[in-house]
Amino acid sequence: MIYPFCMLYFVCMFIVDNLKAYLESKFKDGKMKAYVNIACRWMTRLVTLILAIIIFNNITFANDIYLKKSLESQATLSLMTRVVDRMEQTEGYIPGQTEVVLVGELYQSSLNRSRNGFDRFNYFTGQMVPFSVTYYKTFEQYFHYILGYPVKMVDLGIRNQYAGREEVKEMPVFPAADCTMVLDEKLIIKIGK
Repeated sequence: MIYPFCMLYFVCMFIVDNLKAYLESKFKDGKMKAYVNIACRWMTRLVTLILAIIIFNNITFANDIYLKKSLESQATLSLMTRVVDRMEQTEGYIPGQTEVVLVGELYQSSLNRSRNGFDRFNYFTGQMVPFSVTYYKTFEQYFHYILGYPVKMVDLGIRNQYAGREEVKEMPVFPAADCTMVLDEKLIIKIGK
């Protein structure tokens, strides 16, 4: 969908080229025509230089954003692998059979760290959390599509019921040792406050 925007650079060059042809047709005098030629040559060079600066700036900007997103992806993979490991270490958990309840949000976690040097991109990437998973439904999708891990997540309503229970509120937050427990045959993992 964004590829047509790349044509804007060609439109600028097209306008300059057509302006040159228009001015040459307007001035038939040899001396004026020479001045128009010189002016158009310099205008073409100036527009080319400006476009080169814009394109170079876009390249470095895009690479910085891709680097930020790549680091977020790697951090998420590391975090979610640790969460799966903790799930599997919890007694009574059977992968794909035991229902899983993730309580809390990652932006409330002690693992939520911003990366220095990338603050200026937060507006463009729309992330308040330096992870690829942001809201509850994305956790299930991450387990299934990225990790290829069989997990049976409860829906958001049940998750909210468990989040309100006193014993869950008192649990420490991941990566603390007691951040998981089996309650009512469901595995509770507290990933945020």
